[in-house]
Amino acid sequence: MTRISDITFGIGIVDGVTENSDSDSLSGHILEAKQFRVTSEGPVVRSQIGLSFGVRFRLTDPELKKIAYFQEVVTHPLMTNPKTKLTSTGWSEDKLGSNNDWNFTFYTFEYEWELATGEWTFEFLTLDDHPLAKITFEVS
Repeated sequence: MTRISDITFGIGIVDGVTENSDSDSLSGHILEAKQFRVTSEGPVVRSQIGLSFGVRFRLTDPELKKIAYFQEVVTHPLMTNPKTKLTSTGWSEDKLGSNNDWNFTFYTFEYEWELATGEWTFEFLTLDDHPLAKITFEVS
């Protein structure tokens, strides 16, 4: 069974960012990165354009060699894209992580309408819904 450990979370720096089209995303794209480094640890985040925050962690699954599977569920206050009128309070996806290595997830505020203040939760679960970790940020 997949396990999660060595969790750090907070405001960070994202390296090697690429933008990829994603019709399921509220903005029409997602940001992917080669690395996310936490530079200011903790749950308090300023709602500021260009600011990135997230979670860095290690996955282990003794039954698997190089990859580990998990679910990521992110919830946040209501956001509305003013161009499309689409709304969101979060997303969920099944992910592949590096087994016995560092993994990360992050969010970067790119637009004014994304500056949703309140509670943002990053939850990690096994594919059969067993909780691994839950991190809550307070965005203000």
